Amino acid sequence: MSRAPVFNCQTIENAANLALRLQEKILQKQLQKWAEETSQHLQLKELQSWQRGPLLYLRLVFNTDEAMGMNMVSVATQKIAEELEKKFSQVELVSLSSNVCVDKKTSAINQLFGRGYAIQASVKLSEKIIQTVLKTSAAEIFRVHHYKNLVGSNVAASLEQNMQVANVVAAFFLATGQDPAHVVEASQASVFMEVQEKSLFLALTANNLNLGTVGGGTWLPAQSQARSLIAQGKNLSAQELAEVLAAAILAAELSGAAALASQSLARAHQRLGQGKGQNA
Repeated sequence: MSRAPVFNCQTIENAANLALRLQEKILQKQLQKWAEETSQHLQLKELQSWQRGPLLYLRLVFNTDEAMGMNMVSVATQKIAEELEKKFSQVELVSLSSNVCVDKKTSAINQLFGRGYAIQASVKLSEKIIQTVLKTSAAEIFRVHHYKNLVGSNVAASLEQNMQVANVVAAFFLATGQDPAHVVEASQASVFMEVQEKSLFLALTANNLNLGTVGGGTWLPAQSQARSLIAQGKNLSAQELAEVLAAAILAAELSGAAALASQSLARAHQRLGQGKGQNA
């Protein structure tokens, strides 16, 4: 989990100097110490910085154990910022969050570096399964993916190359006690498809799954029960929960693309959706 404060260093020279100092191993170890003083469940893993004139944007990346950890990293970042202000007299914390975190917004930074759990998932479907279950072909599903998720996203200047990741993430987050606002970052997922002879290979890259098994709304009875159903009696870790979500996303992406390829999406909504009586 990341948090990115912005500092006013008064001059461009001071900002550049702070950026260089923050690359020193000794100072990085001090930052780690300050962060870990705020919680025994948190570790500072890495940092990046960007300068704009006298301003320095510092992106801090933490391991937050089994929690999603947004509150934890905010407290740790506040501690780090206060200590940096003491150590460097020209440095002033302007804002604990600078929109470089990037929290609950789409961004190229989150696409490249990730925020939360980064999961890869894949599946290969035979021609028989595609024909009998999905009622279409690998070539038709791939064509929909190409024209919709790739070319269509390019036309719209969208960073997301998927069909409905947000649908699955929203349902999963509400059911398991996560912060639903993080659907925004999680929707920045990419789907890869390739026709292999007459089979279809699919892979999902989801770099921004912000979830946990403790904290937030995870303690609520219904949400605890939902995770118990997923865990099947096991002690489910946050990593494993993210993996289950990735599998659900991949299944929905496949189902949705197949429905479009077979021209059955609208008919399915008419037949199975709410308001059936009104449309009859």
